[in-house]
Amino acid sequence: MTHCQAYQGSATWIAQAIRQAIYKQEGLTASAGIAPNKLLAKIACNWNKPNGQCVITPDAIDSFMQSLPIEKINGIGPMSAQKLYQMGIHRCGELQKLELNTLIRLFGQWGYQLYQRCRGIDDRPIETEHIRKSISVEETFAKDLMDKNSCLSHIKDLYERLQGRLKSPYKKNISKLIVKMKFSDFTRTTVECSGTQMRQDHYTRLMEIAYDRKKQPVRLLGLGVRLSTDENKTLPLPFDEEFL
Repeated sequence: MTHCQAYQGSATWIAQAIRQAIYKQEGLTASAGIAPNKLLAKIACNWNKPNGQCVITPDAIDSFMQSLPIEKINGIGPMSAQKLYQMGIHRCGELQKLELNTLIRLFGQWGYQLYQRCRGIDDRPIETEHIRKSISVEETFAKDLMDKNSCLSHIKDLYERLQGRLKSPYKKNISKLIVKMKFSDFTRTTVECSGTQMRQDHYTRLMEIAYDRKKQPVRLLGLGVRLSTDENKTLPLPFDEEFL
């Protein structure tokens, strides 16, 4: 938000305006995080879900990080967390007591990032331009879809919306078809297959597989394609051999 003049340059007000616009246009709530860097903003965004926002000011970083559970740090997965738990480390304040050399010895090069991030330090730049690797559409439903047929009934609409987004030159770079599904317990699953062209019947089969993994009410559906940046990409295997 640096140098942004909207809403008197207030990131908090800008976030509120964005959330209000989403609700007005889509009827969906949204959360936001405001902080001095990407790491903290991501943590803050998850802090007051499902419909709120959290601000971490520069002078509050030290106290905020002291009590933050280590698993809230992006990059600390179950195995790393378990390793730290066994050392009696559950909070970032406890993790800060380990020297840099110790963290590098325990975690390799990731140890340096861990040393920085448990202190709320993240110097990664904000990237506004990147090579597009996928294109997708999705919908979160006000009421959960209770069975497989209800999910399948939304394929046509999602498929048409995806076609509308998939403009040239992306069409020639399709390498995979994707279905994403979020269940009522907020767990997610993704199913994909190789393919160089969109086909609605393939999305139907992918969605059936996704639903059968849990057979629970569904709150979100998404269709998408993965894009290849390799002009010499190989042809995909037959459809049935490529389900994951």
